[in-house]
Amino acid sequence: MRIVRILNNNAIVSIVNGTEQILLGKGIAFNKKIGDIISAENVTKFFILSNPETNEKFKQILKDIPFEYISLAYETYDLAKKDLKVELSESLVISLSDHIFSSTKRVKEKTLLKNGLLWEIKRFYEKEYKVAEITLKKVEKKFDVIMPEDEIGFIASHIINAEMSVQNSTNLNQIMKVMQEISSVVKYHFHVEFDVDSVYYYRFISHLKYFTERMIKVNTYKDDKNDDLFFLIIEKYKNAYECVKKIEDYLKNNYSYELTSEEAMYLTIHIDRLIYK
Repeated sequence: MRIVRILNNNAIVSIVNGTEQILLGKGIAFNKKIGDIISAENVTKFFILSNPETNEKFKQILKDIPFEYISLAYETYDLAKKDLKVELSESLVISLSDHIFSSTKRVKEKTLLKNGLLWEIKRFYEKEYKVAEITLKKVEKKFDVIMPEDEIGFIASHIINAEMSVQNSTNLNQIMKVMQEISSVVKYHFHVEFDVDSVYYYRFISHLKYFTERMIKVNTYKDDKNDDLFFLIIEKYKNAYECVKKIEDYLKNNYSYELTSEEAMYLTIHIDRLIYK
């Protein structure tokens, strides 16, 4: 394989079987120049991106981010594919490398970010959460830093987004359609327009995205049967729960989908915060 372009000591661009590929390997380009031959045994990963914009973005990240972060992101990519048994967009390596690099830097500077969706991700995306948890432990060991639990949620979110991006367009369009329909039910029930710059709107939409994706995939969340908590919530947030009952009827009539009490409870909480905060 001949070097076409050197990105850094650990990454080069080469033409393999007529296709431009990014080749990664520790010290692969050290003391090398364009036109030199690289042995396949020195290559750790072959990276091909069909989208030119994403391809260029990855090349830029390779210039700005140390190889160790990209290597760790690739480990997570491989682990997620193995444990989740799903196809993932390779763009996960790009987004995760960037996130791990910036988050470790933030933590060392004592700048911490809270993840408002941590609880829901942990509850509704258990497998993704576990992969993210393993990744966080690797980050802590490799870069000698203690990371907050919130980072597990952020890492899991990157994995979830990589899952969604390789779904077929019908599923993605359906997810957006149902999200829009549920949002309309809330709008008309309360006769309001949403403050799209509000953090509560962001959290509501994020929760709706996760919920709708599971609904389309017919992956109903299993209740914990905590009836006391459920009745406490619906009693405390009566108006929001009235809206959730309309959503429940709509989903049942149009999609033959029945909300679990756990799903109804979380929707109630998010809707109450969206409307009254």
